[in-house]
Amino acid sequence: MTSMQRHRQQAKRRMPDAMTCTVCAITLFAGLFAPVARAEETSITFALVPKQVNNSFFDLADEGCKLAASKLPDVSCLYVGPADEGDAQAQADIIDDLIAGVYGPISGMSVSVSDETVTGDAIDRAVSAGIPVVTFDSDAKESERTAYVGTNNMDFGQEMGKLLVQLDPVGGNYGIISSFAPNVVIKAEGV
Repeated sequence: MTSMQRHRQQAKRRMPDAMTCTVCAITLFAGLFAPVARAEETSITFALVPKQVNNSFFDLADEGCKLAASKLPDVSCLYVGPADEGDAQAQADIIDDLIAGVYGPISGMSVSVSDETVTGDAIDRAVSAGIPVVTFDSDAKESERTAYVGTNNMDFGQEMGKLLVQLDPVGGNYGIISSFAPNVVIKAEGV
């Protein structure tokens, strides 16, 4: 087995981390924000807003959110996001719809940020409306979000660079094929 094959196998084993992050985020919301849920709410609805629905990474996060919600009394998970990855305006519109109650009342949300400015502004509007927000996977660190749950993307990129040197100590050219999501850009900078 080549070192690249070993790396791919290790990456597949780490995929459940998305579910773990979501479980941590929903537990954080249930534990910290349940006492401040709006008086008219009889249950807690947690919205999970990924960069894109129908994406295997974010589908695992949805499973984790629903699993954690099923273990807590009167907690549910709403999974809603843009159809296309990188559509920050669609993601911001969804957050605005959540604020407006289009999907029903929500007690908090977790967002994987498509664009720090566009999505970050929508996060600020949610917080201003009294809805706590945690970012996951990709952050809007300048926003009013409560916390970020995820990878230190710069460290991730630096570790990836070290792995590339191990694969070819003499050096060479490598390409990174990915989106322009904030977390991916930071990873690439770390390489």
